[in-house]
Amino acid sequence: DHLISLPYTLKAWKLLKRNDPSKTICNLNGCDFLPSSAWKEMGETLARNTCVQELYVENCQLNEDNFTALMTELKENQSIRTLNFQNNPALAQGMSMTKLSTLLQTRYWTNNLVALTLCRTNLCDIQLRALLPSLNGTKIRQLFLNNNRLGSATNRLRVKENLSYAFDKLDMPELEELHLVGNELGREGCEALQYLLRNNNVRLKHLSLFRNHFDDGCCRLLAEGLKKSSLETMYIGSNGADEREYITYKGWEHILGVVCDDSSIQRTYSSNHVIHDFGDVDSNRVRPA
Repeated sequence: DHLISLPYTLKAWKLLKRNDPSKTICNLNGCDFLPSSAWKEMGETLARNTCVQELYVENCQLNEDNFTALMTELKENQSIRTLNFQNNPALAQGMSMTKLSTLLQTRYWTNNLVALTLCRTNLCDIQLRALLPSLNGTKIRQLFLNNNRLGSATNRLRVKENLSYAFDKLDMPELEELHLVGNELGREGCEALQYLLRNNNVRLKHLSLFRNHFDDGCCRLLAEGLKKSSLETMYIGSNGADEREYITYKGWEHILGVVCDDSSIQRTYSSNHVIHDFGDVDSNRVRPA
């Protein structure tokens, strides 16, 4: 009965339960009033459904009990290809990420999930290190981890250690897009990203890094990783939390030197000619070196 009050119509809910082919998207966004029993019922319904391909559970105030109730049943589903749990800050607590890892390691989910969104879930470095191995070998093409706590630890060496390990061991050949906007990666995070950019088991095409406390030193580190990268676009504009962290012209010179090193004909030839877009760069915010 709780599900009758969902934001979408009762008609849509009936179509979902009838396994109607026209109902390919299940939108539960904003359902922050449902008890665990309702989430279990939703999981049971989706477990039997073979038409829904996209599941959106944004801004639902999911806690560990609700998440467990949903995921325990959801593992039987054989049709969903997109999962979105954005803006559920309690998901980083308890065993929720362990439940998600277990789901992603089952045969169907390993072979069929193509997009996973965990933005604003309070995910931190050590949790990402634990989660990423469960993504190895999956078919995920888009991974959204925006606005989390990646890089927020006061022990900066631990940030580098955890993220470096996570990115170095990553084995996701289908991954095309990684979105890390609005975290706190800083220089230690950029050192870790070098492992990702050099990882032959990941062939990224797009990397979003807006608002990650980057400065010129970060650009130098990223430039080193870009030399033999498969990236086509890397968005790093609009960075810096205060006046000391703006990327100056010197920082952009590090990046542009990889794209077109004009110091010699041979170096120009061997430059990275694959990457072609660094996102919108506001020249008014680029400070002189």
